[in-house]
Amino acid sequence: MEKVGNLCYFSVYCTGNLKRYCLNQKPTFNESWTITWVGEYCHAGILDCTVWIMEDLISHGFLHQLLNMQYPDYTLRIVGHSFGAGCAVLLSKMLRKQYPTLRCLSYSPPGGFCTYRSATECKDFVTSYILDSDLVPRLSIENMENLRDEILTIIGQINVPKMSVLRSIFSRENTWESMLHNPNEDSEYSHQLSLFKGIQQNRKSQRNKVNVSLYPPGRIVHLIKPTDQGTPCYIPIWSENDSFHEIVVSPTMGTDHFPNKVCQELEKVARSFGLSINLGSTF
Repeated sequence: MEKVGNLCYFSVYCTGNLKRYCLNQKPTFNESWTITWVGEYCHAGILDCTVWIMEDLISHGFLHQLLNMQYPDYTLRIVGHSFGAGCAVLLSKMLRKQYPTLRCLSYSPPGGFCTYRSATECKDFVTSYILDSDLVPRLSIENMENLRDEILTIIGQINVPKMSVLRSIFSRENTWESMLHNPNEDSEYSHQLSLFKGIQQNRKSQRNKVNVSLYPPGRIVHLIKPTDQGTPCYIPIWSENDSFHEIVVSPTMGTDHFPNKVCQELEKVARSFGLSINLGSTF
């Protein structure tokens, strides 16, 4: 197995395994772990990876040696970014009974992560940070399907070349109204789109998959881009777990997920509140 952080087949499998897994049906769950909620689901790939991490910690006894023998006065803090943020949250849930004072910091967590109860019941010890229009915390099957349908609908209304549309997106020009005409329900494209949506709906029902919505976890600090260009940093606000139900298409929807940018903007926010960002501080 390659070290954590490298792109390996196991990482690709876990990230792409979008199946929703019931938390109380995992066959390898240990009875001492606190994830036993009936009817609660989460991202199957994240769950598989977290169970592997937990079993590795148990087999080597790292946490017991560090927190019970070498540093008994220390508390446990679990940190992760993106896919790792989901693993950090599930790992915190598993270890919560053994280490009741632990805290979890979840940076840019995936949106298609866990059901609402699981996402909100960990607010006492999990804090998530989401930077502006970051795609990943909004990334779920439902949101992707909605974005697909919205794009296909808009395509039928565009009255300019597609390159003009792309150019306006990346140049931040607000010219959408001049690019669209009123929808024509009787056009051939509209009939084809209605047929396509009907086919997709039938396929979903035939797959017989569990129809549950998944959300980002914990208390969520959403860093909002200021409208005033003179404001030196993003504005932090508390957001609800179900506030990220729509993918925001923007020039920074990808870069807002980069860990170096998230770290940079959080440090700016911390300084604006007079908090120390030096190594070993409580921030």
